[in-house]
Amino acid sequence: MTPSNTLEEKAAFDRFSDLMAKLMVKHGPSVLRRRKERLIEAIRSSVDINPGIPPEEVSRRLNAYHNTIDRCRKQ
Repeated sequence: MTPSNTLEEKAAFDRFSDLMAKLMVKHGPSVLRRRKERLIEAIRSSVDINPGIPPEEVSRRLNAYHNTIDRCRKQ
């Protein structure tokens, strides 16, 4: 495929880029939140939890871990 630089193609690419950026800003946080929730649920279901540790404590520790990771990424 040969790239061409016609004005129509440049305009179409600009419209596409603008649309994708708007969609990422609008829906990105909710998509990432759902992905994180699914990941946490997968971790919980695949890990043998020690019966001595209450599920609330396990959940609190997982949330603390993910919050720490989120804060590190923002810096």
